[in-house]
Amino acid sequence: MIDGCPGAWAKGTNIYEPGDRVSKNGIVFECSSGEWSAHCSSEGYEPDVNSDTEHWRMVWTVVGRCTGTIAPTGSPTFDQATVIGCPDEWVKGTTYEEDDLAAVTVSSTPLRKIAYKCKTWPFSGHCSMYGPADSGGDLGWTKEGGCTGTISPTSAPSFDALALVGGCPEKYSTAAEYEAGDRVAFQAAAGTAGSMALGAGWRFIVYECKGWPSSSYCSQDAYKPGSQYDDMAWTVKGHCDGTLSPTAAPTAYVNADCPISAYSECTYEAGLPTPATTIPQCKYNKEVEVTGVACTCGDSGCPTPSPTSTTCTKTVTRISCPAVNNWSSGVSYVEGDVVRVGANMYTCKEWPYYFNCNKAAYTPTTDPDGLWKQAWTESGTCPSSC
Repeated sequence: MIDGCPGAWAKGTNIYEPGDRVSKNGIVFECSSGEWSAHCSSEGYEPDVNSDTEHWRMVWTVVGRCTGTIAPTGSPTFDQATVIGCPDEWVKGTTYEEDDLAAVTVSSTPLRKIAYKCKTWPFSGHCSMYGPADSGGDLGWTKEGGCTGTISPTSAPSFDALALVGGCPEKYSTAAEYEAGDRVAFQAAAGTAGSMALGAGWRFIVYECKGWPSSSYCSQDAYKPGSQYDDMAWTVKGHCDGTLSPTAAPTAYVNADCPISAYSECTYEAGLPTPATTIPQCKYNKEVEVTGVACTCGDSGCPTPSPTSTTCTKTVTRISCPAVNNWSSGVSYVEGDVVRVGANMYTCKEWPYYFNCNKAAYTPTTDPDGLWKQAWTESGTCPSSC
């Protein structure tokens, strides 16, 4: 039992951060971390265990029950020198980014200032809109403490080279429609005319469109790579040189037919009006319901339509053994379905992730950090024999 209930949920824009808590009817909910946290204050995501929808579970976690209210906190004390050197005063119209510092003067005699740090995205978008001490300032700023003097000049920044990720994809285009997992190239520096190679001085950075819901911004010019808000839609993957080489095909796997006698669990195929004689070597087990199975009237589990009935049927659950094939846009995948890349098998995740199993951007690949991991789980390899 949690002592004291936090406040009720409120709808708005970026009100809640990961770890923030709200309560409803004595139940405490905590805003989850990750990209989904941006929806903690969005309409349709209000936490409620009695809700008709489950959308709120994507962004909120139940952490316990509570009683009463949280006691008011004491008046804050002022620590004059928790920050060494004061940053520049916050100025309306200045562009502030994540981790930027700004100061606010709270007293002229004696001179006292407080330093604030701009929060991480998506809250950093408020740092240029609201002063740290203004109404709404807590949306974008975090108090660091009192400060004195000025910040010493910093040394020139050093540049850590990005990892080379291979050939360059196509450049970003405002006319293109991008989906999660798509990659584009951004020109960071121009080199010698007549060549686009790294050795000629050209520098290109590779960006990858983020997963949903951030992917909806990837085709919008305001969030294009190299812009102020590109991190809301794109992830930097590294730098590139030249053009992309064709992707090597995975090792071929022949999914041979095996005698059904080798798979006693495949009761669905064995019970067909014309029983199957073979089962694919690489298969998975899937429960199916079969209706109209003959049974003895009056037996347990055998419905009898009327006292005079002499023919009765029932519905039974049997195990089907479908083949594990390559991913296809013509198949509607659900939780538990299995596909393969070469001989490597991948299982479609549970709700809500299985919605992505049918999207080409989430097709399983051999890339260990690919977007596919948000929809599929590695589930072993296909057998080499029956």
